[in-house]
Amino acid sequence: MPKFLLSPIVIFMKQNIKRKYLLKDTELHTKASLFHSCLVTYLTEFSSRFLFINQQYIDDFEQLIESCRKYPHDSGNIADGRVYTGEVKQLIKLAKDKISEVKAYAKIIYPSEDINANIYNAKKFQEAAANVSKLYDLLLHVHNFVTSDARKPDFLAKGYTQTDMDALLTTAEELSAQNTISVAGKTDRQTDTQTRIELHNQVYDQLKVIRICAKVVFRTNRAVYNLFNLKKERNPVPTTIEVLVNAAQTNAKLKGATITIDGKKTYAPKTTARTGKVKFLIVKASPTVNIKVIHPDYPPYILTAQKLKLKKKNVVKVVMGG
Repeated sequence: MPKFLLSPIVIFMKQNIKRKYLLKDTELHTKASLFHSCLVTYLTEFSSRFLFINQQYIDDFEQLIESCRKYPHDSGNIADGRVYTGEVKQLIKLAKDKISEVKAYAKIIYPSEDINANIYNAKKFQEAAANVSKLYDLLLHVHNFVTSDARKPDFLAKGYTQTDMDALLTTAEELSAQNTISVAGKTDRQTDTQTRIELHNQVYDQLKVIRICAKVVFRTNRAVYNLFNLKKERNPVPTTIEVLVNAAQTNAKLKGATITIDGKKTYAPKTTARTGKVKFLIVKASPTVNIKVIHPDYPPYILTAQKLKLKKKNVVKVVMGG
């Protein structure tokens, strides 16, 4: 056991441990790996001034980092005792977005029909969001709904394509496959939050010690010292896409238009209110996107390969019925 680690008994007795760090777990892991690499590279310089920083210290620090990596990140979803991997979490979000898109189309196609009863209600959707098996079943149900002989022509007429329909089934299959992999490996992924925080606190404490030492060792070499940075990274600047929807004949702002944007992924659809506009904030947006606008009173409007100014505000004006 690394000398940094508390004994299991001590950890067990500590309750309500508070995290000392403002970084996300993934950011802390990244910085710890960088500090470890720098220790390896500059071991001679460190050990000449601080005798406790030796190869054993580096090995213990590496083992501590690896102990932390066995725990789920603080953004991990834990449900039914399962810790979902990053791939499963992405597919869960994609599945929820695709189901929400179908519901938006269905509301427009069947305004007088109880869509909640035919697709899902809030309770079922909430249950499915926390359980991959139920979400898989819900995706199949929605796929069967839109591809039924009675419904499919209506959806196609409003711009919901065969590709969109096939994507529901593909997402369900990918979700099932990735979840099987996740469940198979769950025994290696710990879930105890208090122990996780304690271990991460120990990593953070060591990072502070290493940084103080680096300040002494590299006081005349600012470039190297700056590698030992513990500051939280600035939040990335999102790309803003504001879509304005008007009617061609009256130039009136259109309420009830549903906008879907496809870029690196398909983003959750949004529906215009009285202002006739919606706004999307996208981190790491692609240079071009496809924009689809549907409204019950007009043919679908599709804008392909719309160029974006990344990390800037982009205004897209759409005229329906023009």
